[in-house]
Amino acid sequence: MNQTFQDWELILVDDCSGDDSWSIISRYGDPRIRAFRFEKNRGACSAYNYGLARARGRFVASLDSDDLFSPEKLARQHAFLTAHPDVDICGTWLLEIDPDGNRVGKDALIYEPWFNIHVDLNDPASWIWKNRLCHSSSVVRRALHDQVGPFREDLIYTPDWQFWLRALVTGARFAVIEEPLTLYRNHGSNITHKRPMGTVEEYARTCAAIFHPHLFGIGRLDLIQKNLYEFLRSRPFNDAAEPVQRDIVRTIVGFGSDQVAARESQELVVALLLDVARERLKEGAIAESERQRNTTISRGFEEQIATMRLEIEGCEQNRIAAERSCNEWMQRLADANARLEETVSARDCGFLDRENRISVLQNALVDRAEMLCQWVERSSLSEQELTHERQRAAAMLRAHEDAQRSFEEALQRAGDREAAVHEAHRASLRELDAVNERFRAASCRIEVLLEDQRALTTQSAERMATVEKLEGELQSLRNRVAELEENRVDLLKHLEELAIPARRYFKLRGLFPEPLRRIGRKGLQVVRQMKGK
Repeated sequence: MNQTFQDWELILVDDCSGDDSWSIISRYGDPRIRAFRFEKNRGACSAYNYGLARARGRFVASLDSDDLFSPEKLARQHAFLTAHPDVDICGTWLLEIDPDGNRVGKDALIYEPWFNIHVDLNDPASWIWKNRLCHSSSVVRRALHDQVGPFREDLIYTPDWQFWLRALVTGARFAVIEEPLTLYRNHGSNITHKRPMGTVEEYARTCAAIFHPHLFGIGRLDLIQKNLYEFLRSRPFNDAAEPVQRDIVRTIVGFGSDQVAARESQELVVALLLDVARERLKEGAIAESERQRNTTISRGFEEQIATMRLEIEGCEQNRIAAERSCNEWMQRLADANARLEETVSARDCGFLDRENRISVLQNALVDRAEMLCQWVERSSLSEQELTHERQRAAAMLRAHEDAQRSFEEALQRAGDREAAVHEAHRASLRELDAVNERFRAASCRIEVLLEDQRALTTQSAERMATVEKLEGELQSLRNRVAELEENRVDLLKHLEELAIPARRYFKLRGLFPEPLRRIGRKGLQVVRQMKGK
């Protein structure tokens, strides 16, 4: 509803949901919204056709309940279809999200690598065993739906694929906007992955009824042969039981059906089955070559892991050396601080001793001055005593002056020493800053080395997991070779069984011209030769 393109109508079809979806739908009062509810579950195709029959617009877009549109999706597709009237179906690329609506990580992506590729959907070859157009991303012209019809409600796994092929046969044109405008939810229970064999069976019926007659009509017998080959070599087909395989082969080539495929396309069956048999015989050699290649890759991984282990050991040695260097610098810094404290303490003690000596001299001078004053006042002092006292006073004054000079010199020396101590302190601080800077650099280097070590450890673990995965795939290939050897014997029997009924079938219906007789005889000869080998 938050689309930038607002000229829309919304038709909601509740397929008998068991949660509170209908109560949520009923709250909307927008006149552009119409809601309908089934009393019992009728399936996604029935719900789509029900809503399609009630749509009034020129373009139809479908959105499953677990997917989302980006706000500009409808505007971009409407503008594209308006500018390109020859295009009937317009899709977009996807943005894959998890059940909580978060972006799926690159390692867990499934649908983006499949749908987000450049492909020409107007080329019939692009539809051979592939559906590269997501239905939730598409916008279809209503006129095309009126011409081709609604979805087949009897199909469970491939209704959109079958509709795209019906549209292709009628001459519809496809286009894809290569931008992720559709949010496709990956919740692990998407319908196409529940039963792969169901997809094969439905696609076989579609090919026999629609796709192969169209390919024959445009002269693309090579695509018919390629499609049959993909059927016979697909994993779901080969994993199925033998009766199921027979039914699928009869379905895809038209045996036993009401709509028999074109006669010329049936004449390719025997030769094609022989080609598939030869191809499977070659798969054994291909599997052996693949095993050797995987062995070479595993050996390369082991060499890379050994190299990484050596790099990790080198990083660990560098880290230990960096820690040792940091410890040495910290010890040197502690020694410098201790020396600085001792110097400051000694300076303070020297100043205290000098101040005490000056104080003692000053007190003695004061005492002598007082005694001199007392003697002067006493007139009974003799001239000789007065002269003697004067000399003592002059001596004490000189001693005071000497003490004053000594004190000043001591102050000067103390100031010089204090300046030297301050300079040494500043130098120690600069050295400390340098040490701290080196310590920070060493710490950063250690962090980088530790991060590299963690990354290398992670890479080693990933590569070991890859090696184990390759070993598992190698074992699967060996098992597959054994299965192919068993299938080769069964296929030879099937070929002989199919060739004779095919000849009888064509002969009874008068469809056994001379070219087919030659093909049948040649096919039997090849079967007998292969059986003899």
